[in-house]
Order: sequence, then C-alpha cells, then structure tokens
Amino acid sequence: YYNLGYMYAEYDTLYNKAIGYYHVALANDPGNFLPQTYYNLGVAHFRNNAEDSAVYYFRKAIDADDDYQDPIDALNQLGY
Repeated sequence: YYNLGYMYAEYDTLYNKAIGYYHVALANDPGNFLPQTYYNLGVAHFRNNAEDSAVYYFRKAIDADDDYQDPIDALNQLGY
C-alpha cells in the first residue's frame, strides 16, 4: 500500500488516492516505513493544498524518527 501511495503521488499526481493508500499502509503495520509514510502523507497533503495537514504529518514523521531530515527541511521551508 505504501508503494501504491507513492506511485499515485509521484507518477499520477492523484494525491487523494495516494493519501488513502498511505492511510491503509499505516493501518496495516508500516514497520520500518512509518516515518516515510508520515512524511509522504505530508507531501501529498501539501501538494493537495492542505498545508495544516501537511505540517501535522511532517511532525508525525519527526516523532517517529527525530533524525529524519526530509520532514525537518519541509517544516523549515514552510516556516515552522
């Protein structure tokens, strides 16, 4: 489900579908992909013009892995 979300977000720009698949991935034990799933949810929300949701998921990614630089950079670029 994680990969389906990624493909919809990056190759088809169908962000609502991507968001749905990322949520399914989270519900089905994302394991080592937890921070990446949260980060990609943030990216999909941001690209879908939902900045508040994007910030929420970027923060969740950092909560899952406080050394994960991508969401840290994203929050800094957004001014958070």
